[in-house]
Amino acid sequence: MRKRIFPLILTISLILIFPPLLLAEDKLLIYSSKGYGDLKKEELFSEYLKRLKEYLSLEGIKIELKELDEKTAFQLLKGGEYSGLAEVKFTLLKDTISVDWKLQHLGKKGPQYFFVVGKGERIEDLIKDTFRELQALLREKPLIEKIVITGNKRIGEDVLLPKIKSKAGDFLEYKKVNEDLKNLYKLGYFENIEIITEEGEKGIIVVFKVQERESIKEITFKGIKEAKKEDLAKIIEMKPGDIPTPEKVNKALENLKAYYEQLGFHGTEINLKTEKVSPTQVNLVFEIKEGKKKYIKKIEFVGNKAFSEKDLKSYLSVTEKSLFSPITKYTRYLTAPFLTEPKAE
Repeated sequence: MRKRIFPLILTISLILIFPPLLLAEDKLLIYSSKGYGDLKKEELFSEYLKRLKEYLSLEGIKIELKELDEKTAFQLLKGGEYSGLAEVKFTLLKDTISVDWKLQHLGKKGPQYFFVVGKGERIEDLIKDTFRELQALLREKPLIEKIVITGNKRIGEDVLLPKIKSKAGDFLEYKKVNEDLKNLYKLGYFENIEIITEEGEKGIIVVFKVQERESIKEITFKGIKEAKKEDLAKIIEMKPGDIPTPEKVNKALENLKAYYEQLGFHGTEINLKTEKVSPTQVNLVFEIKEGKKKYIKKIEFVGNKAFSEKDLKSYLSVTEKSLFSPITKYTRYLTAPFLTEPKAE
């Protein structure tokens, strides 16, 4: 039998990590348990089975250990006394433990096999791995062996993996994988994402095959007369080499419109066109039709009694004939006049 050493994960709380394996009335019988290897195997094996039994009982699962022959055990299974049978082999070589399971579940024709490997001082990890394997087999849920991302060239896995909630060691849940797909699309970096599942040695390999959007090769502005190209290039917050995600494009268009409003141009029309220059690059062309400037014709104050119109106008940053921009805050707080007594009429 080939043995594999797998990375061990610190167990925080098996009760919280693992949902119930079976129905509360189900019982699992370990009818054959054998140990091999070093002399201290008996102590570790007993501890492993004892702790596993305790954790299963906390989930409402009854597990019994009886040394029976296979024929007697299967008669008990067929009679409905147990919902599953198991043979367990415990091997200890130096400080490495391998636990091999042969499981016969009620309603299944053939036996199912799995094994867990770890270190003697990390018995918790062996129990955790055993929980996962039993849950996968008894509840017929495949385990995720690993997550793989392919097709990404400019976007690193350090950006993508945090958006994927499905993890190696979890059960494969298609609803959760679908949420992962949505989260990757929300980043805006990809034109297409395909999910592929492959059979691995210990479970399912989930592959996210991504197709990145083209990056920006060049940005140009057409139709500008009053504005400066250098200013517009800063305002759009995109540069050659970036990936023009929908979010970035929308923000660039909003910033340009706001900028023209601030300059006093009203009715400015801005359209964006993309020109594909290679399979991986595009040019962005902002076509701008500048609107007309509007000026302030007259400033009036209503309800002022303590202060004259002239005094109030002196505290404004605009005057008649200034450019009118609805998004610019022209007024300042009129605090200075209140420090002195109002003028007598």
